[in-house]
Amino acid sequence: MLLLVFVSVCNGALLRAASARHTPREVLVVYNADSPISRAIAKTYTSKRRVTNSVSVHCPDAAVSTAHETISLADYESRIANPVRKFLVHHPEINFLVLTKGVPIRIDGGETGSREEHTTGNLHPSVDSYLAAMDYRSIKGAVKISMAEPLLESERAVQSCRIWRLSGHAP
Repeated sequence: MLLLVFVSVCNGALLRAASARHTPREVLVVYNADSPISRAIAKTYTSKRRVTNSVSVHCPDAAVSTAHETISLADYESRIANPVRKFLVHHPEINFLVLTKGVPIRIDGGETGSREEHTTGNLHPSVDSYLAAMDYRSIKGAVKISMAEPLLESERAVQSCRIWRLSGHAP
């Protein structure tokens, strides 16, 4: 059974530990081609880290407006998930997804996620968590589980896919 884990925070120790066992060939950078900030961050990161795998997506620029931080489920599927999915089908060596600033951070209308307290509106899962679980339903024998402490419990159980978000240039 294949399980994917979402890691939203990355510190230097985790990067150093990962770099000892992994190569830039395993990294896929996802950036928003419609965002100058996203393109610049992707260019700097891929150059400094010698990453050759990247996917450009086209969506409103979440780097310049909080109104663009949320994308509808239909737009997430067509504008973000499908391009990433198409790339991953032909690149099974990818173990790390790196999303840049400018790519939306949440989805409006997901089956999972959170919502404002005391409301009954749409659920708002993160784009990162949906990418980490992309195509999970199509995996034979996959079981949907719920965890009280998702990061802690899932990190102990499996470590097969990690997702990071870059929000600016690193020195």
